[in-house]
Amino acid sequence: MRRKWRYVLPLLLVMTGCVSGADTQPETIDIGQIQFDTSEKDAGLETMLSNISYDEKDGVVYLIPASTSWIYYWDKESGVSGKLCGRPECEHEGVGCNAHTNGMNAGLQVYGEHVYFMIDNGVLMRMKLDGTEREIVRPVKKLIGTNGYWIIHRDKVYTTVMEQQVEEGERYNELYIYQYDLEGNEEGKLLLQERYEKLPTLTWRYKGDYAYFMVQSGGVGERSRQLYIYDIENDSLHKLIDVQKDKWLVMEYRVHEKEILLLEKSQATLRLIRYDLQSGEETEEFTYPNAYRYSAYLSADEEKIILYDFLWDPEARWAYLLNREGEVEGEWTLPPGDPMWIYDSTEEGFILYDSDRWEDDSDTIGYRLWQFPYDGGEAEIVLSLEVNFRS
Repeated sequence: MRRKWRYVLPLLLVMTGCVSGADTQPETIDIGQIQFDTSEKDAGLETMLSNISYDEKDGVVYLIPASTSWIYYWDKESGVSGKLCGRPECEHEGVGCNAHTNGMNAGLQVYGEHVYFMIDNGVLMRMKLDGTEREIVRPVKKLIGTNGYWIIHRDKVYTTVMEQQVEEGERYNELYIYQYDLEGNEEGKLLLQERYEKLPTLTWRYKGDYAYFMVQSGGVGERSRQLYIYDIENDSLHKLIDVQKDKWLVMEYRVHEKEILLLEKSQATLRLIRYDLQSGEETEEFTYPNAYRYSAYLSADEEKIILYDFLWDPEARWAYLLNREGEVEGEWTLPPGDPMWIYDSTEEGFILYDSDRWEDDSDTIGYRLWQFPYDGGEAEIVLSLEVNFRS
């Protein structure tokens, strides 16, 4: 049964209470006029879901295994995988290798005919898809802080970083969002600067000439949620939603021209909500009551949902497949191990990764990609790597 709520919200207002480099005119954005188009220069869903750690082009996957400094490729048809380096006679063992990112948290995105990545927390690099011609693209402001992040969409680079500050003995977190031209060395444009008492989380979604980002801050009982839209063509930033959601945390969301789809979770309950951006009306698609220890994500077509363990369990791990009505269509029991994380939703199924725990006496760590099919069939490891995490 679907339930509806209507909120009286300051919808369609231009963003206030922050520092912004974006044009603040016009004062409202007409939701009814928003139209999405598509381009080969759009950021892919896998880039956003994996937090710029995994991408795919023409049947080849490019990835940076978590907590490592290496870029790998995997040809899905041939099964061949390895470090992405095309330098002749390279032994692929140190910083001179093209596949080495000179540090962790480099991020990775395939854009055009290049793989892009970040070094030294502020220098965007790229190389060709065969691992040759590594070069500097441009500098950005240092991503030193918490949750440093970057992504490319339609020839623009967007970066976010949280910096801890102290003022009059009080600690707070300052959020900065910048936009840069992909080509060139000009200063970045400050789109948003906002202060939070508690460390917020920020997630991006890109559709056509619009960039959406959701900020959630606070804890249980005092959680706030804001959704912004940046109109790229008109260089204007607007706040679409500003509400207190003391009980619910957004696990995943998808944007449409006139509504957004929200996968929300309380301590033990999962629910799917459609939110009308014009009226402020919420429609509940379903509620699933047994989600205490699980994360959840939507498939690319928004018809399936995967729930998977985010807690360590010495006995086993579990994952469930739900349909759009919240009914269980599949269940998987997996060997014990560390929590799994989402990477992609392909035509065949969800792609998640996990890894072994670090051992003090070992230089390598096992790293695996799992596929969970939409028909509820057997989950399988589609890629297994042994990665040196000390180099």
